[in-house]
Amino acid sequence: MKRLLLTSLLISPFAAADFTCEVKDVKMLQDDGSLTTHELHIGTTFVVNRASGEVSGKFAPMLDMTVLYVGDDKNAWKGISSQLINRVIESGNSPLGVASSALNHLDALYIQTYTAGPNKPFIYWDSFLVFTGICTVF
Repeated sequence: MKRLLLTSLLISPFAAADFTCEVKDVKMLQDDGSLTTHELHIGTTFVVNRASGEVSGKFAPMLDMTVLYVGDDKNAWKGISSQLINRVIESGNSPLGVASSALNHLDALYIQTYTAGPNKPFIYWDSFLVFTGICTVF
């Protein structure tokens, strides 16, 4: 019975708990509302822990993510975060109160886990940059 349980855990979708991702394109929002290509981070790789949202990689474009959904064959993996500056301001109990939230903005990562095959497209956006690329599950 223990072997059956262990085997089922090893072949479950959560056994492959990480995504390795490569940035293929980056766009920057311009003042006129258009997007232009931005060379920052193109070709860089990073790893996202599917269960925890922890992000690693020397040039990862995002911080650790809060997992909203772990993804499956019908729905995408989804995570959100905010920039490091916000964490520093909040942790310092700024006397500025509400003004300290002026720098807050939402970052989101969306990985199409439902896409057939090993390559799962992703899109990540922060306040004015949009990153796209491919993640693989390992």
